Amino acid sequence: AFAEKGDTVAIHYSGSQEKAKLTLDAVVRAGGSGAIFQADLSRVSEVRRLYDEVFARFGRLDVVFNNSGTLGFGPIQDTPEKVYDMMMDVNVKGTFFSMQEAIERMGHGGGIINNSSVLGQHPLANQACYCATKAAVNMLTKCAAKEAGDKGIRVNAVAPGPVLPGMFPEVMRCQMEAISPFKRIGE
Repeated sequence: AFAEKGDTVAIHYSGSQEKAKLTLDAVVRAGGSGAIFQADLSRVSEVRRLYDEVFARFGRLDVVFNNSGTLGFGPIQDTPEKVYDMMMDVNVKGTFFSMQEAIERMGHGGGIINNSSVLGQHPLANQACYCATKAAVNMLTKCAAKEAGDKGIRVNAVAPGPVLPGMFPEVMRCQMEAISPFKRIGE
């Protein structure tokens, strides 16, 4: 949508430069421009470096869409600390410090959109950690909206439901359909 209006888009990626380049190609085809930037958002120093690079390149920031996320599957008793830490670091810490940088650098006005999930509101077996991270994103969003509102910065979250194929494996289809108001998921 931003590209169709001719906006400049900074595209972040963590691991797949190829996918980031494809996204940039789509932005250009739609009428926008932009650049790609690599960073590990689980590390605060990388979040700050990312924002430094974006500002050095473009000089301003109007809208941020925090879309990074990771998940793991399994019951609480089988979730290793490494998986727990990874999900908390990327989904919660990365979002928090990205908002911190955005609010500081936007000045007056702008918008922050955090990607949450319906699982931040609906518990699901074998997804305790992921559900908790998205519930945290929801609360961080509400708190940030109250703090940044006087600067004219809007902070909102979107909470998409499951879509196959996607982040969730086919084996979780029944669980996901059960929490959907239409008893089905997108394909």
